[in-house]
Amino acid sequence: MLSPITLERAREQAQEYVDSAEEIAPLLVKVRTKAGRNYEHLLKAWESLHILVRMVREQVAGRYTSPVATTLSAVAALIYFVEPFDFIPDPVPVFGFLDDVTVISYVVRTNLTEISKFRKWECS
Repeated sequence: MLSPITLERAREQAQEYVDSAEEIAPLLVKVRTKAGRNYEHLLKAWESLHILVRMVREQVAGRYTSPVATTLSAVAALIYFVEPFDFIPDPVPVFGFLDDVTVISYVVRTNLTEISKFRKWECS
């Protein structure tokens, strides 16, 4: 039996993704695909999820630099989001995305200063 992914396990995996730019692109595609299919479940975290995607994309492309801890947290949240077997499995009606939204919101709140800097950079 597979054990559910935790945010801590996702953080460990995030380092591997950050170290290999080739792995980030497929992760971002998975995030966008899953988000598009499940928009109605993600309304509360929709904007936050897409900010994380854009920030990671710009970081990997070398156009923006954020602290390593922020990048790792963002990638960990994206990994957690795409994993179907997390704390509350996605197929569970109504509640399946509750943990995903919680993780995304938590990462955004704990990195709010850096995310604000990124948003200002995006607008400049």
